[in-house]
Amino acid sequence: MTTLTPPRRRQRQEPIRPSDILALTRQLATLLGAGIPVVNALELMAQGHRHHGVQQLLQQLAAAVKMGATLTQALRQHPIHFDALYCDLIACGEQTGQLEQLFSQVADYREQVAQARRQVRQACWYPVAILIFAVLVTSLLLVYVVPQFAAVFADFGAPLPWLTQQVLQLSAWVQRYGALLLGGSVLSILLARRHYRRHRQQQRRWDTLVLRLPWLGPLIQRMILARFTRTLAITLHAGVPMLSALQSSANACGNQYYQHQLAQVHYQVAQGIQLHAALQHQEIFPDLLIQMIFIGEESGSLDAMLNKMAAIYEREAQELISQLTRMLEPLFMVVIGGLVGSLIVAMYLPIFSLNKVIG
Repeated sequence: MTTLTPPRRRQRQEPIRPSDILALTRQLATLLGAGIPVVNALELMAQGHRHHGVQQLLQQLAAAVKMGATLTQALRQHPIHFDALYCDLIACGEQTGQLEQLFSQVADYREQVAQARRQVRQACWYPVAILIFAVLVTSLLLVYVVPQFAAVFADFGAPLPWLTQQVLQLSAWVQRYGALLLGGSVLSILLARRHYRRHRQQQRRWDTLVLRLPWLGPLIQRMILARFTRTLAITLHAGVPMLSALQSSANACGNQYYQHQLAQVHYQVAQGIQLHAALQHQEIFPDLLIQMIFIGEESGSLDAMLNKMAAIYEREAQELISQLTRMLEPLFMVVIGGLVGSLIVAMYLPIFSLNKVIG
């Protein structure tokens, strides 16, 4: 009698996250710094890695290098995980014989970019989260609490205060159209996001509008400038030509408006104009940045000046985030307290009025 063995369940493969690529980069820098050849380092990391997707990626990189490809060529076969900037920097490391230093610099750069991105997300999501919480609490009160008071008020047989009448009407409207409003809002957001991704002109308009927002606009500008200067510094320090470095730095900005302005800077530099003069023709770059770039070009220390400016912009962004948080916390407390307090007062006004009549 034969026994049937149940088929093995296929393990769900976890996606490779940017943090996995960062850890991979840091480990490669350590192994190469210890004198281990590239192929051996890749195979050693693949054997000891628990993440199945990263393990397969390392095995594919090692196999490509064994077949005669350079490490840069092997990395370019996986553009999802290794972007053009990453590959250009590693190519410079292979050409100059400083591959382990470049891997370490790329890891440092990615850590700084990830930290800056987390700061921006924190600044953007904090007010959104508080707003969602306020809407959720108000909706729950209107849908579940206010109707119970409405049933009690129906037995009073007396006119209700104006505020109570308005809250009861709002509660009835939310119960009737709330689900439709929520579904329409979600659908509108999804359609707007899809439209944003498909139309480059709309992306530029939105990115320009975001930069004009109070408080949030200056914060995003400083984060973009920090990312631009940091990327340009590391590419120039690695030996990437100026035009390629500008292209990589523009792509790292993550803002269509800045990318459009930097495309004009790229064109002017290609015509032989110095970088500081090309940036001066665009109104979005601060005078201090242009002066520091001019000093760096004249003294031959452009990458060092760019790193200093990146540190300045990152520090200013952190200060803006702290100011924004300190300003929004009491404001949202007042808004939430006002909403909830108004609902409570509206529900208890008829009771107070009834006590006066009885008294």
